Amino acid sequence: MQPTPRITVLTSLFRCASYLHGYLDAVMAVVGLENIEILLLHNHPSEEELAIIETHEAMKHPSLRHIIIPEREGLYATWNRGIRMARGKYIAVWNVDDIRTPDSLQTQANALDVHTSAMLSYGNFIGTQSYGETTGTYYNFPEYSRWVFMRTCYLTPFPMWRASVHSSIGYFDESYRSAGDYDFQLRLAYNHPFVKIPTVTGYYLEAPETGISKTGNINDIERTVCELRYAMYDKLNLIYVHPALAYSLNTMTWNTETHRLSNTMKALYMFRVSRTVLAPLSLFRMPINIARYIKHKVLPKLRRYMQHATTDTIVHNPN
Repeated sequence: MQPTPRITVLTSLFRCASYLHGYLDAVMAVVGLENIEILLLHNHPSEEELAIIETHEAMKHPSLRHIIIPEREGLYATWNRGIRMARGKYIAVWNVDDIRTPDSLQTQANALDVHTSAMLSYGNFIGTQSYGETTGTYYNFPEYSRWVFMRTCYLTPFPMWRASVHSSIGYFDESYRSAGDYDFQLRLAYNHPFVKIPTVTGYYLEAPETGISKTGNINDIERTVCELRYAMYDKLNLIYVHPALAYSLNTMTWNTETHRLSNTMKALYMFRVSRTVLAPLSLFRMPINIARYIKHKVLPKLRRYMQHATTDTIVHNPN
């Protein structure tokens, strides 16, 4: 039996063969790996992925645990599964297509050791266009402020939080497909302070245009759900309010159970009522929101339609 780890890292795996070697190499470079457990939560693994995991030298390290999930499940269900299995005092996320700096886990845990009232630590990161790059867009996040963090998503790709917080604010809401981490940040910021570390935490791959959060309207709809739940009425994009109402604004779901949001956010309804005066401000955003919708949603569809129509005409009328 390994000693109780200080940190548990959650890594969700699904169709990730092209990143696995680099990820496992980066794991082996982590400072203090002997005090960390890394849970590889593997959704419906392919033969290629299993072959990499079975042969990579990193898998011989006792800190790594490979958990096979036979059928694919949502990201937040996988994270919640890992949280229930976690033995560490602190829990961190590490996506397989991102690269953490070797000392980021230790630095974030040290910050939480020092700032005993803080429940989450975060830091700046670099957004890259190709996996393995260490240059790109530098994202510099503000120091924690409850007001600021209750209005904008600052839960970076490399967060770390105290495992104990789940007993008071709950888990990730599995009813979301892409905004569960934003929702978690808002609940956490409502109740507890965060602490920022002064160093770069890692390299976030921005380029892929696949995945739930990169396609369709799901990002916009679920962002609107968060804005309705947490009374950011002045930020609402009214185009997405109707589809957002298909989600529950007052309950959350995890581990197949429903939980009331008000149980984790005291005085929630008074908080909402006090901010209803902000709602009319959303009307001022409508012209620019409509323009953006046309530019990013309508025009691309129109261009694709015209391209297909032109192709069909050429095929059916070669002369």
